Amino acid sequence: MSYQLKLNVFEGPMDLLLFLIKKEEIDIYDIPISKIVKEYLEYLEFMRNLNLEVAGEFIYMAATLMKIKAQMLLPVVVGEDEEYEDPREKLIANLIEYQKFKEASRKLRQLENERRKLFTHISEEVDEKNEIGDMTYKKATLFDLIRIFNQIMTKNKETVMYYVEREELTMEDQIKFILNKFEGIEKISFRNLISELRDRLKKILTFLAILELAKQRIISIFQEEPYKDIWIFRGKKILQDQV
Repeated sequence: MSYQLKLNVFEGPMDLLLFLIKKEEIDIYDIPISKIVKEYLEYLEFMRNLNLEVAGEFIYMAATLMKIKAQMLLPVVVGEDEEYEDPREKLIANLIEYQKFKEASRKLRQLENERRKLFTHISEEVDEKNEIGDMTYKKATLFDLIRIFNQIMTKNKETVMYYVEREELTMEDQIKFILNKFEGIEKISFRNLISELRDRLKKILTFLAILELAKQRIISIFQEEPYKDIWIFRGKKILQDQV
């Protein structure tokens, strides 16, 4: 597959670490480094298998985590007048600082959205957290998508399909496929969309097409609850650019 999508247009390594901490319900002040390193590397490997271009900062973070893990495996020798310095201390401080920054950014966006409602301005995209119909949705992350996609691919790993002739697939074909799914409806299930495809390559190309459409803000991806299925909503732009 020649197509590549730069990962850093979505989230960075700190976002992935916070995602893993929340997913495993880990105390951010007492991170089990071996567990986090294992899961972090698994996500990186899966992203590489999807042909996502993993930015250097992700690799640097992986090296940092491995270094911390190695330091924690060494025997601790502390003198009488010395205090034990936890190898995780700097990482934890950076994560807490980054989390505060993310929360401040979220609040600023929320204020902006509230001010926008005072005018007759129609937003080009769905708010980060918004009521759509009778449900309240929260904006999903790249890692939420990867988590569900990995579950689907793992579940169907042992399924063997035989084809007489393989059809030629392109990114453009899968973008059209996704956009056509919106005919007459406002949202589609990410899990159902991927699961209905039989071919592994088609699943991967469709996943990458979703990321491309999200990057261009043609679609928005939301969840009702954390770690549940993801809903893909069509944006205003799709009505003008329907294929």
